[in-house]
Amino acid sequence: MSPFHLLETLGITPELLHLPRPTQSTAQVAQTAEEAEWLGVWRDMNDAQRRRAIALLRAMNDADAA
Repeated sequence: MSPFHLLETLGITPELLHLPRPTQSTAQVAQTAEEAEWLGVWRDMNDAQRRRAIALLRAMNDADAA
């Protein structure tokens, strides 16, 4: 049984607390408030918005590298 089982019945999840699930490595969890903000924005986007955001960020990186 997950150590979060009792908390999850109350709607309190590891994600809500910004904690990794027991099976999740810390590399997959936001390490800073800024990363958590990016995750929130990402999760609010639909697929088309995500694709455009990725394309925009790649273009910005390519322009900086040139």
